[in-house]
Amino acid sequence: MLTALVSSTYFTVTIAIERYFAVCWPIQCRSYLTRTKTVAVSAFIVLLSFAISCPTFIVYYTKEHEPYDYPTRNCNATESKPSYAKFISYSVFMYTVPLSVVTAMNALILFKVSQYRTFKSNKSN
Repeated sequence: MLTALVSSTYFTVTIAIERYFAVCWPIQCRSYLTRTKTVAVSAFIVLLSFAISCPTFIVYYTKEHEPYDYPTRNCNATESKPSYAKFISYSVFMYTVPLSVVTAMNALILFKVSQYRTFKSNKSN
């Protein structure tokens, strides 16, 4: 589940970056953003999301219980309390970095569009 969340977040970041290139550099974008590079970036995002979510595979384990007539398995944490460093690193990689990149790309798009409108209005006068 966490792998899907991480990959979804970083695919959104990738779409924002691609949109920036498509709006601000449309001619160079066609030669730079190829199918091969898109597949490579997608594979990198999947591997990155797996690497970021790997520590959760270590934190939890299953334990077999027999309180009823049939055996059951419960998911238990290896640590009773998560560390502060894990919380900070998760916050940085899941919220701060993606939000900063998406915000910066959209701000650059707005800046470029406003420059174009100013240029176009000055040219028509």
